Amino acid sequence: MLLDCKYIEALSPFAVTEILNTVDSTNIYAKTYLTNNRPLSYVCLAEKQTAARGRYGKVWQSGIGNINLSCAIGVSAISKVQALSLAVGVILINFLKQYIHTDSIKVKWPNDLLYVEKDNYKTSAKLAGILIELVNNYAIIGIGLNIQPQYNDSIKQPITSLTEILNTPVDINKLVTNLLQNVHHYLEIFMQTGFRYFQYSWNQNNAFQDKMIKVIKNQEELLCGTCVGVNVQGQLLIAISNNIHTIDDISLSISLK
Repeated sequence: MLLDCKYIEALSPFAVTEILNTVDSTNIYAKTYLTNNRPLSYVCLAEKQTAARGRYGKVWQSGIGNINLSCAIGVSAISKVQALSLAVGVILINFLKQYIHTDSIKVKWPNDLLYVEKDNYKTSAKLAGILIELVNNYAIIGIGLNIQPQYNDSIKQPITSLTEILNTPVDINKLVTNLLQNVHHYLEIFMQTGFRYFQYSWNQNNAFQDKMIKVIKNQEELLCGTCVGVNVQGQLLIAISNNIHTIDDISLSISLK
């Protein structure tokens, strides 16, 4: 295994840490574990996933050498959970900027991380994805982060990886332990403050800030206008004429108009 189990377990701040060789999906595995156990916090990592999912049930392609993890925290207020995916996007961006000293990493509402080279948004490439699910008063946060290049003809969108961006190998064990410590710390802040703590940073890193976008559901355009960021509840704000419309259904998707 590329993952050093003893090293990661020793430095993980989560109450329970599991490291798996191969699993269908870390989120599915975490659901089963949390149905039968009640830890204060939990994380599982997998060397390889065979049936990982993204938003809308789409397959998340991830080969060996990438970060595939699901972490869980206890939650009590659904209003906080609705903005959790946005907060995790901020946590990942601020963490990755320690490795990539650039402002080229952006967040696309609600939670995709894009690498946008030279402000060319129409050719931006996906670097990471987030999937939030609820089970037994836990929020399970699935994080997929591309470390190695992905070569798969079934992937229909532009993607990139840390290795490609940095043009140098990445120490996955050091990266993942630092990531776990970072995520755990800021999830505790989120549970205390909600999204308010993360709102400014999200808007600063908004991929489509002040750009014309369209909101899509099932390939149908629902509305279009100027993206003006998110509010303190994590709702997307779109200016149409002189009115501000709010979007809070994170099952919807957005793209440039």
